[in-house]
Amino acid sequence: MSEQEKLSGPKENVMVVHKDDIFKHGEWQGLNDRNFMKLLDIVRQKHTFLPRWDVEDDPQWQQIIPFGIFVAQKHIFSYVKAGGSSEKRLVGERFVGIAGHLRQSDYVDYGSLLQWFEREWNEEIRYEGSPFVWPIGVIHDTSRPVSACHLAFIFLLYGSKMNLRIKAFEEITEAKFLTLDEFDGVSPAVDNWSRAVLEYLKQNRNLLAL
Repeated sequence: MSEQEKLSGPKENVMVVHKDDIFKHGEWQGLNDRNFMKLLDIVRQKHTFLPRWDVEDDPQWQQIIPFGIFVAQKHIFSYVKAGGSSEKRLVGERFVGIAGHLRQSDYVDYGSLLQWFEREWNEEIRYEGSPFVWPIGVIHDTSRPVSACHLAFIFLLYGSKMNLRIKAFEEITEAKFLTLDEFDGVSPAVDNWSRAVLEYLKQNRNLLAL
């Protein structure tokens, strides 16, 4: 990330955990579906808050990102990251999850990853109802610089109807619901976190019917 992007980006402190703490039981690649609560407990005990643009390119500090995927009638909500997103490295890629940093003010006001996600969800999406939430794992991916510095806590959100409405048009475009198999030929292609989630769901299709 360039110095100009850092200077022009939002001035905010974000939740981070040092890699020596979060990976003290071993580092992994991809979606880890076995240690969600153990890793979440490490985050609770060891987190701190640092200026976002000081850690955006520093994998020593893992930025904690809740990542929620909305599922209804065996279809998955997806969208393309629009130009108004603060993370310019991801603009133009298709995502299956609503995601964002956990800011210090969020932590004071909301207190947990799930409560943060409810706030983020209500800012970007309008849905009439209360989705059922199910945690499935944590993604660590060093295949590209932008993901190497972030740790994604993955939630599935189950709704009864495909009736989402977009609020944050500056950040979300080309929104649509797709079946799991329809993602194989979708354009633009999905980002690496979304790809990891979709591969996991292909191996655990029963999760789409909860």
